[in-house]
Amino acid sequence: MTDPTRADVPGARLIQADLIGTGLFVITAGAAAALLRPSVQAPAVAVSGALFVGGCLSFAWGFLLAVERSRTEAIELSSLFFLKESAPPVARRALLGLLTVQVIAAIVTASVRPFTSLAFGVLAPLWGLGIVTLWSGRYGAFAQKALSTQGRPRGGVDATEKTDEAGKADEIDSSRPPHDSTTEQDRPE
Repeated sequence: MTDPTRADVPGARLIQADLIGTGLFVITAGAAAALLRPSVQAPAVAVSGALFVGGCLSFAWGFLLAVERSRTEAIELSSLFFLKESAPPVARRALLGLLTVQVIAAIVTASVRPFTSLAFGVLAPLWGLGIVTLWSGRYGAFAQKALSTQGRPRGGVDATEKTDEAGKADEIDSSRPPHDSTTEQDRPE
């Protein structure tokens, strides 16, 4: 099995960060669930909160990168958030595996000690989802959008043309405003 943190794997640093965050979460949440002492619960809450905030930030960053790339590439949500056909198998297995470990650890530790500070642990898996989104936004492989005859990606219609049902672009009559609902009969001559 290939090491997903090797330098030749795309986004190896992100995978390492995900691995470190997952390890910290599992260790602190597991210790807090087993010992249930305030001295152990406080670090577990801090790690869960930090992973939640870090996950939110990395998710937003990855999503913004994907929005920018979507101008020229066809990005599907399943490819962006779950790496369907957008990541090499080694990176996909590592990132989704770590996300799965985070979800399982959060559910188990929160259910072992319900109504305690361990409930904050259910926020931690956003770290994994955020890292997956950031990885995909930066390194994901997506198909290029097909270009129209005017050299723009299909689906992008500007104010000077309209598209009929067959997908052909026609010039808009520039003598009338773009949202004018009057017909030829209603126009003064």
